[in-house]
Amino acid sequence: MEIRGKYLIHNQEITQTESYNLVQQPGELTLYEVFRIIDRIPLFLEDHLSRFNHSAQLAGVALPYPVDQVRLSVYELIRINRLRNANIKLIACYASGQKPCFTAYFVEHQYPTSAMFKRGVDTITLRAVRYNPNAKIFNTPLRTETNELKSRLNIYEVLLVDENNRVTEGSRSNFFAIRGKQVVTPPLCEVLPGVTRKHVLKACTKLGLMVVEKSITVSELDTFDAVFITGTSRKILPVKKIDNIVFKVDNPMMRNLMAAFAELVHDYLLQHKRNKL
Repeated sequence: MEIRGKYLIHNQEITQTESYNLVQQPGELTLYEVFRIIDRIPLFLEDHLSRFNHSAQLAGVALPYPVDQVRLSVYELIRINRLRNANIKLIACYASGQKPCFTAYFVEHQYPTSAMFKRGVDTITLRAVRYNPNAKIFNTPLRTETNELKSRLNIYEVLLVDENNRVTEGSRSNFFAIRGKQVVTPPLCEVLPGVTRKHVLKACTKLGLMVVEKSITVSELDTFDAVFITGTSRKILPVKKIDNIVFKVDNPMMRNLMAAFAELVHDYLLQHKRNKL
């Protein structure tokens, strides 16, 4: 069971988690969004709600409730559960012949350890394609396969490689690489528009770094000085290894970028704490 907390919100009604059956029906379309709560503040909430709505548009549906109502549900969920630091998941389900439904709940999470941020993590590549990459839609077979690989091989992340031998993104992350003074990342047309990715690019601009958005092939991976992944729970996480290719995790540019992103998060939280006063 991935639900945390005593209560969730289902179709705008408060429900006890123990009485809720979290089962995806076969053949239904399910959109989702996950974001982090730090000191009771939903980090980059505006961006996540915008992407949630955009995913629905790309899938040819409308969210079960307007974005403003979804936002109110998020704050109500935080209030009734009294959890200060956790992740929230939003789900919009569409089943044939049924009214769309909406659920918001605290979800179990695994944040990287301090050792992972210091020493980096191991990853592997997998031939797999998300055919609507800009939309955040449940892909149960792919999620099952990548989770099994992570568990069996004791690796942190699986990087997806498309039919053109391009590394697109991780199963739950966006992908970045550093070569010389350039930060390289796959273009948005190939990947999920990650919220953390967006703010990492802002941090790059703040530091005056040159960002190149271009396709990255497997054959050129060993030409990069450093590699990292980004995500809601991962922030900026150094990668130590992709398959048999080893990368340096003490790259100064990457470490400066990690510090700049942490400062962006701090400023966001501080601003929203002031707004609540």
